[in-house]
Amino acid sequence: MCPAMPNPAQNAPPVSAEETPADPKQLYRYDYKKLAPLAMIATLPKAEKPGIQWTMQCVQLALQAVRNRLHWDDSLSYSDDDTAAVDLNHVGLGVVNLDAMPLHRVAPYETSELAPAHLEQMTPEQLEAALPPEEEGPLSFSGDTSAEPGMLSLLRTVAVVSRDFLQKGVTHPLFILEALLKKVEAKRSGRPTSVDDYARLFTTLERPWFADKFESDEVFAYLRVAGFNPLVLQQVKTPGEKFPVTDEQFRVTLRDPQDSLALAGSEGRLFLCDYVALAGVKNGNFPAGPKYCFAPLALFALPRGGSGARRLHPVAIQCGQDPRNHQIFTPADGEAWKKAKLVVTVADFNHHELISHLGLTHLLIGPLAIATHRCIPDAHPVSVLLRPHFEGTLNINDMAQATLVAPGHEVDKSLGGTIWASRKVAAEGLLSRPFNSLFLPEDLSARGVDSPALEYPYRDDALGLWHAIEEWVTTYVKLYYRSDEEVRADRALQEWAAELVSQDGARIPGFGDAGDGRIQSLAYLCRALTLIIFTASAQHAAVNAPQAGLMNYAPATPPAAYRAAPLSVSDSDNNDYLDYFPPLELATLQMEFLHLLGGVVHTRLGRYERDWFKDAKVREPLARFQSKLEELEALISERNRTRFGPYPFLLPSRVPQSINI
Repeated sequence: MCPAMPNPAQNAPPVSAEETPADPKQLYRYDYKKLAPLAMIATLPKAEKPGIQWTMQCVQLALQAVRNRLHWDDSLSYSDDDTAAVDLNHVGLGVVNLDAMPLHRVAPYETSELAPAHLEQMTPEQLEAALPPEEEGPLSFSGDTSAEPGMLSLLRTVAVVSRDFLQKGVTHPLFILEALLKKVEAKRSGRPTSVDDYARLFTTLERPWFADKFESDEVFAYLRVAGFNPLVLQQVKTPGEKFPVTDEQFRVTLRDPQDSLALAGSEGRLFLCDYVALAGVKNGNFPAGPKYCFAPLALFALPRGGSGARRLHPVAIQCGQDPRNHQIFTPADGEAWKKAKLVVTVADFNHHELISHLGLTHLLIGPLAIATHRCIPDAHPVSVLLRPHFEGTLNINDMAQATLVAPGHEVDKSLGGTIWASRKVAAEGLLSRPFNSLFLPEDLSARGVDSPALEYPYRDDALGLWHAIEEWVTTYVKLYYRSDEEVRADRALQEWAAELVSQDGARIPGFGDAGDGRIQSLAYLCRALTLIIFTASAQHAAVNAPQAGLMNYAPATPPAAYRAAPLSVSDSDNNDYLDYFPPLELATLQMEFLHLLGGVVHTRLGRYERDWFKDAKVREPLARFQSKLEELEALISERNRTRFGPYPFLLPSRVPQSINI
């Protein structure tokens, strides 16, 4: 930083002296073996471990899953007292009736000043008194906690259970979930007899909005632009040689004898989802026999005519990359078409979890956080701006590599490929995308999906957040840098940029004006910081929250198929549709762990800690940013009133500051 440049803050978070070496490069060290060849944190510093507010959210979501299971057998009971009672004697709470608490209301944890050390000393009554109501806002309930029936009981229960987990050193969200679910005897396993068996898993947890119509073509197409992975769709001129769709198939599907593939391609109405990134995935067999991942191609089109945004129509699906081995299916193919759509959904699920979610958010931001701590002093304006957007990321990434994506754990159990194939896809998904290809406007343009003729809720909402973040970042940065020369002269900044691309550093490909690890301009600095903050907040929200909202119902969004892709209509007739779905125990796992992982909303975009920015000049642009987010909240809410299906995941009130789950 230039010597004359004012510091916006002198507010480095306190770290205990016993763990603070003189050189932060000793505290934040890289490891390249945990998820080879990517950069991970070698040893998680104590300052990166989660706090009580985050733990309490995990506990509340886990208790929601417990209550859901406790109601599984209600239909078989003749008792009038079918309450969700769970034994919490181990923490001194006795038998607790979860039905007496507003478990699905957002509890006011975010403004609590509690720290784990305080929790260990408090009685339940003191805990209850120490948890104040959160300020009014979209993420909190309205009014005093005392006016909300059962809210104080909820706060007390969650706080005491969280204290117990913290005292035992248990902070992994899935370990919390597993420990609480052990208190429930109800289990479901084996093959389903009908789709209704999956629906009956949901008693108090909610299924996705499309749960009863997931087989419809309208829903299938809409999820490409407003689903859990709205990042694969690209405009094409033709389907290509490896996807030889005919004009006859195209016309019949769109019911327009005057239309053609060539015309649709020339008018920008032809779109493709190509899951070639999954082509090398080896099919898995853990934990219960053979399962399948696929690399299909799916063609979509906009109808001719009309004004304004138009909705996609599915045209054709090929269940693999080689047309010599895979027949093309269309909506005219009945049951085989349903199975082909399922093949695409399985691919979309795997692509989402491994590339769009893990690779291009978690594994991108983690090394950036390490490099920032190593290279940029805490009081430097860039560090002050970025650090809130790194909160919890190194912790959750370290947990993920040790458990979630480790052999024998949730990803290994759920997804279609072997765990080693899945890990390879995630790593290649990041390494194949240069940093500069990820700027949202350029990505949309490169995929040809920036035309307003295409109805695309993700694009519209994401661009609003991108521009709001970009304006905030640009205004902030220009408080401290006046020219390209000042940016080039900032040694800490240039060391950071060089380490980001270094094979001995963060190993992030293509960072810098020319992709060579140098920041040459003020404009690029603003754009790069915008991308980092957007990815850590909005982009992660767009791929994380749908896990709970869209991906928890196995027949609608299966993580793997349990039959091979149909080769022909006659081959399809030999395999029952229900046989493609997961067994009930894995559907239960999917429902519960995605409910937790997608449900945590810890911190909120634009809501920095009080007095985080010491420089008075920051207050006015920050207030403008917060005001813009409020405008976007109203705009997106209004859009959702008229959309085919809701897309709430980029409401600013639901976008955390950082990747912390």
